[in-house]
Amino acid sequence: MIKKESILYRTHQAWKYHVMVLFNFIGFAFITLIILRQINIVRFIYLSDTELSVIGLTFMILGELFAFSIRCPKCKKRWWWHLLKSPTISIKQRDLRIQKECPLCGFIDDSVT
Repeated sequence: MIKKESILYRTHQAWKYHVMVLFNFIGFAFITLIILRQINIVRFIYLSDTELSVIGLTFMILGELFAFSIRCPKCKKRWWWHLLKSPTISIKQRDLRIQKECPLCGFIDDSVT
């Protein structure tokens, strides 16, 4: 859940984060179907393993594209890319759902809707 005081919510970009989570979940579900079919738990799927994996990976890639579109309105830097490139950032700083300011330029948007 994204807090109302987070920078994602205040800059109206929380929907991109939610779409990313949803698409990654759907993609993971398709990949899980492949595994379940291999161990004979699921038998009713008429798509091949290749088709299921392409569909699953497509959803995951689209989800990540939505995440990469999250950016600071002031400095225009992509937050998701910055978090992936910076391995020294703590876990709390990586969580965009609770960030109250831009992790790069410190921009704070006071227009809470």
